[in-house]
Amino acid sequence: MESSDEALMERLKQGEEEAFRCLMERHEARVFAFFYRRSEDAGLAEDLTLEVWHKIYQARQTYRPQARFTTFLYRVVKNHWIDHIRVHANRPRKTLSLEHAVGSAAADEGTSLGELLQAGGAAPEARQVGRELAAKIREALECLNAGEQRVFEMAVYDELKYADIGAILEIPVGTVKSRMHTSMRKLRAWLEKEGLRP
Repeated sequence: MESSDEALMERLKQGEEEAFRCLMERHEARVFAFFYRRSEDAGLAEDLTLEVWHKIYQARQTYRPQARFTTFLYRVVKNHWIDHIRVHANRPRKTLSLEHAVGSAAADEGTSLGELLQAGGAAPEARQVGRELAAKIREALECLNAGEQRVFEMAVYDELKYADIGAILEIPVGTVKSRMHTSMRKLRAWLEKEGLRP
């Protein structure tokens, strides 16, 4: 039977280095994807991913399984990204890329981004519509406030459930749902204004 993440962290505390390798293998791709989606720079994403795993290793003795390991990991990742942004605050922020999010589950209930975008089909016309829609959504995302954008990114890009987002951001699940609902409403209004009905 495969060990849980929490059990692997406990084994790492006892000095079992193989447990750390197992954790990295399970979650490294998701950590890299988080940084790559936000930076669009593979080299930077690799560096930040390594830095996060270094932090996880350093925190092995103080880790307490009060929540799932993935919640703990995501907090470290999120805080590391915020620290990186603060250090490089004078650099222009790259726009968000939604092409990666098409077809992903945006929430554990309600409208998903996949349903919103519905750009399926291999025909060139369908692909063009999908690209146009994604470009418009990137523009619309800049109009969301920081809290709404953060929830939207975590739900759509990182495919986290509302309960997990609430635990990571330390806000009630109801607030997460409200922010996601507001984000989707604003996106729909933006698209309709641009003549693209979701």
